[in-house]
Amino acid sequence: MTSRTLTKRRKVLLVEPASPDSNVFSGFAGLPLLGPLYLGTILDRRGHDVTVINEDLLGRHLGFNDLDADVLCLSTITSTVERGYELATLFKRRNPGGRVLMGGPHVSFMQEEALRYADHVVTGEGENVIADLVEHGTDDAIVHGTPVEDMDTLPFINWDLLVNFFKIRIQPFMFSRGCPFACNFCTVTAMYGRRYRHMSPERVLAELDTTRLSEVFIYDDNFAAKNKRTHAIVDGLLERAGGRVRWWTAQVRADVTSDEDLLHKMQRSGCGRVYVGFESINDRTLREMHKGQSSDDVKRAIRRFHKHVIRVHGMFVFGSDADDPAVLKRTSEFVHRERLDSVQYMILTPFPGTELFGRLVGEGRLLHTMWRYYDAGHVVFKPMGFDPYQLQVQAMSHYSDYYSIIRAMNDGLDAAATATARLAGQAIERSGAPSVRNALYKLMGKNILRRWHKGNTDYMQYLRLLPT
Repeated sequence: MTSRTLTKRRKVLLVEPASPDSNVFSGFAGLPLLGPLYLGTILDRRGHDVTVINEDLLGRHLGFNDLDADVLCLSTITSTVERGYELATLFKRRNPGGRVLMGGPHVSFMQEEALRYADHVVTGEGENVIADLVEHGTDDAIVHGTPVEDMDTLPFINWDLLVNFFKIRIQPFMFSRGCPFACNFCTVTAMYGRRYRHMSPERVLAELDTTRLSEVFIYDDNFAAKNKRTHAIVDGLLERAGGRVRWWTAQVRADVTSDEDLLHKMQRSGCGRVYVGFESINDRTLREMHKGQSSDDVKRAIRRFHKHVIRVHGMFVFGSDADDPAVLKRTSEFVHRERLDSVQYMILTPFPGTELFGRLVGEGRLLHTMWRYYDAGHVVFKPMGFDPYQLQVQAMSHYSDYYSIIRAMNDGLDAAATATARLAGQAIERSGAPSVRNALYKLMGKNILRRWHKGNTDYMQYLRLLPT
């Protein structure tokens, strides 16, 4: 990196652009990415004037007068990158001498595209290069970040840098990077590698002791990837009974349920819900995705989580080459039969940097590169077992069947009946754990889907008119 000496205190704005209104998950937006907060904390410790903004959490789009800074750092995913480009253009208009830095998974793999708007693109992880880049600059348009080898060296996040932190109701943390698996549709391996790097149990527990909220969401792509380490963390939480963390949730794989002692300790330590990428109940689809699990593993995992009174948010992907309408119907029936507590039906999306993206580009199967629609809620490629419009309609139909007023009412009645029975000292044997929270999720999902359909009439018409 060729550098110049620029030593003055910088005014730095780190922004995570807003999710597109068309996103079916936009109603749940507001929890920030942690990358900008780590970078902001590093720069703040070096004496710079730092502000971190998540536009969804802010509740509005930034305007011309909001962009008074020396350096704008934009962290984007594929669905938010177009808004990122808008902000970069507006910033340059506001500050002709200012610099724009862009990072995140999309621009790491679409560097030339991003350089039409940014002065520098930082690929991969930026913690080891951000200070030098902000303080001294570089002649290099592309700056290659390097992996953080010792995760314990990352700073404790300064949450005071985040505008509107007070609006967050569940505090996010991330204690590992990388994944030893290689699902063909996932950007994690391409971005962070297959080597699983993690904080020590001692550092994890120390960081959790700093939480400002009693509810915690652990962002790790696979929180329980190392069994011995996971035991050490939950043992530490059990020793802190009555401490800051009262309820926590995490992303895990189905294989965590092979250790029922761990599940028991997770529940006792406050784990109330897990987010699990089941992806499919179709074994051909799972093999095509390189998922490394079977449909039997999916069923067994749900039942074991429920046995230990841990609620399950199941994530399924529709549209692989091995899928057809019958697979979607069977998946919906399976979700209801196994009483999943909440669900995401994601449409297979070829994100830049993934094996899937390279294959579909090579086969000429992308419909377009309007990135705001690359959000796992829109069909953006030509599937094999459906026409694009059919896949979109069926995916949203199964969503609407799950997130319905009737099913919300049933959950509410189940929760009331269970509470009444427990007060009367009666034991109830059932699959799943009824709760008012599940009912509220279904009502929220129903409202989100209503807005999605209203905001996507043009896109649905576009899909419907595609030649078959």
